[in-house]
Amino acid sequence: MLDFELIRRFQNALNGLAFKAKRELLAEGHRASGKGIDSIEGVITEESLDKLVGVIMANDYLVPVDTGVNAGRVPYQRGSGAGKSKYIEGLLDWADIIKPGLSAKARKSFVFAVASTHKVEGIPSNGSYSYTTNGRRTGWIVNSFETERAERDFEQVLDIVTYFTLSFERAIENIAA
Repeated sequence: MLDFELIRRFQNALNGLAFKAKRELLAEGHRASGKGIDSIEGVITEESLDKLVGVIMANDYLVPVDTGVNAGRVPYQRGSGAGKSKYIEGLLDWADIIKPGLSAKARKSFVFAVASTHKVEGIPSNGSYSYTTNGRRTGWIVNSFETERAERDFEQVLDIVTYFTLSFERAIENIAA
C-alpha cells in the first residue's frame, strides 16, 4: 500500500481542486439551492501499491451548466400543450427556490417566460449574466481544473518531489541503521 502521507497530500490536493470548482460556480452565479456546489468533492477512487487515482465528483446536471445549452436544444415548444416536461418541472423547482413568494400561477408564468427566453437565447440567457461576478456563466470545469495555475496549485499542494525525496532519505537512513 501507499504511504499515508502521500495519500493525505493527494486528498488535500483533490480537496483544493473541489474548492476551486465551488468558488468558480459561485462566481458564475450558480448558487440557487447550493446543492450543485455542495455536491462537488474530491474522492480517491483507487489506491494500490503502484497507483493512486482521484476524481472530482459532482451532480450530473452541472455538466450542462458548464457547457451551456444551445437555443435549438432547449426542450421546450411554446404552446405545445405537452402537459408534462422534465425541463419545465426543473424550472418550477428552481423558481420555488429563487422566488419563494410567488403564487403557483405567477410561478408558472415566470417559468414559461424563462423557458421562452431560453428557447430564443439558449442557456445561459443574456439576462443571467447579471448574476455573475467574474463575467462568465459557463466554463466552470475548464476554469477550475484545466489551467496552468490549477495544475501548479495542485502540484504545490501535493508536493510529490519533496515527498519522494524525504521518503528516499528515510529509506537510506533505515538501511544504514
